[in-house]
Amino acid sequence: SDAGVIKRIDYSLIKGGGRSALLHTVTASDVSSVTFDNTYITSTYKDYLLTWSNVHSASDNVQYFLKISDDNGSSFKNDNDHQEAGFGLATNSGSFIQQQGNSNTSFIIAPNNMGGAAGESSSGQITFFDILGTDNFKQWFGQTIYTKPDQAADHFVLAGQYKKTGALNAIRFDMSSGNISSGVFKIYGVA
Repeated sequence: SDAGVIKRIDYSLIKGGGRSALLHTVTASDVSSVTFDNTYITSTYKDYLLTWSNVHSASDNVQYFLKISDDNGSSFKNDNDHQEAGFGLATNSGSFIQQQGNSNTSFIIAPNNMGGAAGESSSGQITFFDILGTDNFKQWFGQTIYTKPDQAADHFVLAGQYKKTGALNAIRFDMSSGNISSGVFKIYGVA
């Protein structure tokens, strides 16, 4: 200030930017899968955060998958270049649980299978790093909680990488059998 006089400044000069920008929301209702493609995965952002909330499977005792594509979702990678590791706790026993796969054909979000009965669901988030890069394996990190068919929950911290350097431009969520009966999926560009 000048001698106690408050100066005016335009808010646009001092406002802070958020860590992430919401790009799209899908509210699923009895669909086979949910896909985010190059409509949302663009060169505007280097990293992407994906979230899912209260996702229910139409079938019981199924795996919950994350799949990736380099041709905008025309096909999804099913080679043996998916590496994944996770650890967590089982709520019904308090026991430590872990899973790993060095040559999987997709990424598994619910390693011990999800339940499909009323109230059984999954929520979580994953961040993909430099998904459009062409000089790096595609790496991601996240966490999930899901209810198993016995109505106990597993909480997992998961990480994975796809062992090829080409750019990826589509990500899909689906179940090993049956549809996604409901849930909310979001994609954010990370600043």
